[in-house]
Amino acid sequence: MEGRGPLDAFRRSSELVEDRWWRTAGTLVLGWGLLNVAFFPVGLVLQVFTLSLTALFGTLLYFSLRARKESPFDSASAVTYLPPVSPTPAARTPADL
Repeated sequence: MEGRGPLDAFRRSSELVEDRWWRTAGTLVLGWGLLNVAFFPVGLVLQVFTLSLTALFGTLLYFSLRARKESPFDSASAVTYLPPVSPTPAARTPADL
């Protein structure tokens, strides 16, 4: 998400969870457990859905840790949260058809 290599990503992860390791680990275990309990009776067909939710959960946890560790209201860092914007296509009129 930040365009770092694998080793830099591990260093960055270590920086983000510093002083919050147990809370982060507990949140991950609790989320994983709740997802598995919720979807286990349904069967293995929904395993892809569970994995997708797990990835979403991890992404939300990343942004939460980043916002707590860094100043979320700093205008310079707030710009890095936004994805690039593509230009909006012009409206079509009946004459264009």
